[in-house]
Amino acid sequence: LFALGVVDFGLVNVIGSVVSMFSFLSGTLQATVSRFIASDLGRKNLDSLKNTFSLTLLIYAATILLVFVLAETLGLWVLKNNLVIALDRKFEAYIFFQFTVVAFIFNIASVPYSALVISHENMKAFSWITTGESIARLCIVYLLLIGDIHRLSFYGVLLALLSVILFFVYFFYCFKKYPESRFVFYWKKKLCMEMLSFAGWNLWGAISGLF
Repeated sequence: LFALGVVDFGLVNVIGSVVSMFSFLSGTLQATVSRFIASDLGRKNLDSLKNTFSLTLLIYAATILLVFVLAETLGLWVLKNNLVIALDRKFEAYIFFQFTVVAFIFNIASVPYSALVISHENMKAFSWITTGESIARLCIVYLLLIGDIHRLSFYGVLLALLSVILFFVYFFYCFKKYPESRFVFYWKKKLCMEMLSFAGWNLWGAISGLF
C-alpha cells in the first residue's frame, strides 16, 4: 500500500481479481494431476507415470490457451467496460493487466511440475522453492519503494518475471530429478476422459465459489 499508493494498490487488487477469475481452472487441474501421479507412483509403474504426465502437459497446454483467450476477450471487456479507472491510469492499468496474464499463464504452466514434486513427497525442495518465492515477493516491494518509474506497470513486469523464473526452476529441477517429467507425445482418450471427469467434480465446486 505504501509502495504503490492508494489508487494503484486498488487497481492491483481489482485487476488481479479479473485474472484470478480463471484460477479455478488451475486449482481444479492441480488436484487432478496430484491424484493420478500419486496413483501411478503407488503402483510403481514408471511407463504409466510417464504417459500420465505427458498427457497432463497436453491438457495444461489446452488450458493455457483457453485462459489466454478468455483473458484477452472477456477479461479485457471487463477491464474496459466494468472497472472504474481514472483516465490517467488507464494505459498503465492495461499494461499491468497484460503482465498479470503472463504471470498467471506461467503459474498454470508450473502446476504439473510442482504437483510432481509434491507427489514424490520431496517437501524439502518444495519448501526451498516456495520460501525463495516469498523472499522474492518481498524484494519486489522494496524495489518498488526505491524506484521512480511507473510503479504499477513495473510491479506487473516484476510479477511476470518471478513467475517465469519459478516455472523454469520447477521445470529444470524435475527434468534433472524425475525422468517421467520429460515430455513425449501421448494420447489416450480413456485416460483423458478419466482425468477430465475427476476434474469435473472439483470444477463444479470451484465455479460455484467463483459465482
